[in-house]
Amino acid sequence: MSSSPTQVGASRQKPPSLASRVAPLAVALLSLLAQIPIHDRSIVHVDEGQLVASASRLLHGEVLYRGIYTGIFPGLYYSTASLFALFGSDLRVTRLAQIAVNVLTTLALWWLGRRVMAAGWAG
Repeated sequence: MSSSPTQVGASRQKPPSLASRVAPLAVALLSLLAQIPIHDRSIVHVDEGQLVASASRLLHGEVLYRGIYTGIFPGLYYSTASLFALFGSDLRVTRLAQIAVNVLTTLALWWLGRRVMAAGWAG
C-alpha cells in the first residue's frame, strides 16, 4: 500500500501574486528615485577624492599601507580599484556603484523586514 506524494501530505503552493512580484521592483525603484537628487554627494566616511586617488594608485601598482597611507579598511579601496579596472577610472563609476549598493541594501532590509515583522508594517 503505497501512497503517492500528491495524495498524502503534499500541499500545493499558490503561485506568487502580482503584488509580491512587483513589490521588490517598487522598493528598488523608490530607493533609486530617492538617491537621484543626492547621487553626487558621497556618504562614505572617506573623502571621495582620496578614495578615487588611492584606488587609481592601487590600479597602477602601488601598495596600500606601504605607498598609500590610510587608516581605513582596505576593502573600499580594492573594490573601487576593481570597479575602475572593469569600467574605467571615472568618478561616475564610484557614484553609480554607491547607488547600486544602496539599492541592494534597501532591498535586503525590506526582505528581512518582511520576515520578522507583521505584514502591515513591512509592506
